[in-house]
Amino acid sequence: RTFRAFGAPVLNNAGHMAFVGSLNWIAFELNTTNDDGIWVGRPGAFRLAAREADPVPGLSGVVYQSFTALRLDEDGNIAFAARLKGAEVSIDNDTTLLAGIPGDIRVIAREGDSAPGLEPGVKFGDLGLLNTLNFVIGRPGEVAFLCPLTGNVGFTNNQAVWRGPWDSVRAIAREGGATSHPD
Repeated sequence: RTFRAFGAPVLNNAGHMAFVGSLNWIAFELNTTNDDGIWVGRPGAFRLAAREADPVPGLSGVVYQSFTALRLDEDGNIAFAARLKGAEVSIDNDTTLLAGIPGDIRVIAREGDSAPGLEPGVKFGDLGLLNTLNFVIGRPGEVAFLCPLTGNVGFTNNQAVWRGPWDSVRAIAREGGATSHPD
């Protein structure tokens, strides 16, 4: 297999890179539904982290449809947003934020899932909005993102800023919530 096209690469200070690469359709089994993948590593040692039509770890019967935002931390861990498809996927749960290394990718947040630490009935909203302005990766193994909320919310409390290790993000600020400073 060979590459046919690339998305914008990301690079860290340690020399790790990540990019979305499209494979040539020379192989009969490749087409527009499974030719894009996320590659990560050092030049000459890239590994495939995720590929269209491959199963999404932890989500039974769900596969990657496409990839959007991509980030890389100083240890070479990646975080990315992906559109999903599968029998139980709908417009209300078709985007997720994932992170990890090739072979150990995990879901951070998925549209329509309960928002941890918030009152019952509050769910992650449209993660399709993840882009360079509302999603960052910081210290190794940690992510921060802005996310609208749905479910048991109103017009004045329907978004939150999330931060934390991949396996335990939590809301650190919420629209309508108190600030940590009295001014």
